[in-house]
This record gives sequence, C-alpha cells and structure tokens, in this order.
Amino acid sequence: MRIELDNYSKEVLERVENEMGTDYGRKRNYVKIESLIAAIEDLEYEVHRLEEKIEDREQDIEDNYRQIPVWQQFGVCKYDR
Repeated sequence: MRIELDNYSKEVLERVENEMGTDYGRKRNYVKIESLIAAIEDLEYEVHRLEEKIEDREQDIEDNYRQIPVWQQFGVCKYDR
C-alpha cells in the first residue's frame, strides 16, 4: 500500500534518503508504508550507532585526559614570583 506524501514529508524523506544513501522507493509523492518503516529502522540504527560513538568518546576523554593548570598551558613557571 502506498501513501501520499505532502511537501514537508517528501522533503524529510529526501533528506533521509540522502543521509542514509538509500532509495526508499519513493515515486513522486507516493511511498510504500513498508519503505517508511525501513527508513525509520535505519534512522533508529543510526541513532543507536551515534549514541555508542558518543559514549566511547566520553569514556576516552575520562580515561586519557587530565586537566592542565592554566600556568602550565601558558608556559609560566608556577614558582616565578
């Protein structure tokens, strides 16, 4: 079964197709419901993948970086006075 897309929905689906690099079988202003479900599943997977990437970056920062004092950032000796 195909449904008719309004202009906004058509633009959204076009952006999703471009982002995902996938053609969801849109014919002019019509698309199959199964194709919309596939698009939603692809976007859900992409959100999950990006959440994991963010968590990995946060863990990397927590594990490998330390706060550098201002005096050390500017090369000023802490004991110069």
